[in-house]
Amino acid sequence: MIARELISDSIFPLKVTDTVGQVMEQLDIYRLNELPVEDEEGDIIGIVNMTELGGYDENTLLGEHIHKGLIEHVSPITHIFDIIKLLGERGWSMMPVLNKEGKYRGIISQEDIFKVFATSFSVRENGAILVLETRRTAYTMSEIAQLVESENASMIFCFLSDGKDAEHLRITIKVNKMDVHHLLATFERYAYDIVASFTPSDHIDTLKDRYDHLMTYLNV
Repeated sequence: MIARELISDSIFPLKVTDTVGQVMEQLDIYRLNELPVEDEEGDIIGIVNMTELGGYDENTLLGEHIHKGLIEHVSPITHIFDIIKLLGERGWSMMPVLNKEGKYRGIISQEDIFKVFATSFSVRENGAILVLETRRTAYTMSEIAQLVESENASMIFCFLSDGKDAEHLRITIKVNKMDVHHLLATFERYAYDIVASFTPSDHIDTLKDRYDHLMTYLNV
């Protein structure tokens, strides 16, 4: 998925003629911490953050205090993973999208990205989630897929993150199977460390245990 498929084009940039009060109101309406600012010619000239304006009178014009210059942005064909990386590096709640001429196309917010993953097949599909760890030098996606398939399951999601130290890698996978006891044993045989596993039944069992404890307490 790329930026142009995620753009919120109903969120407009701030203007240098806006007052601090108007800016704070817009940020509150959009539920964002920052927004790009355009000048009288419609060119994006900076980013304004809510915390930067906290000390100013609400009637102060935005153009008097904006830090002008080339801003971090993405193009309409930037991939969603690169957008997430930039948002994380900047700590922003949104990322401006500019075309090759530098004209504003819209923004992509953290909420837009969250909705993409929340409605994706890998999240909606029922299945168990396994968290494994192995040495970086030993990791191969093909082996993990083969081990999953050897237990008559399919992998529908995979996420890599740092392991317990620089030499290890943590692998989170989701499989289209609920009973994963044999699959966990298979991974252990191949020297994978099992960090955790999660299934919908775990949640149901926890709720049942809590209910049983409550009933016992009430009976007492």
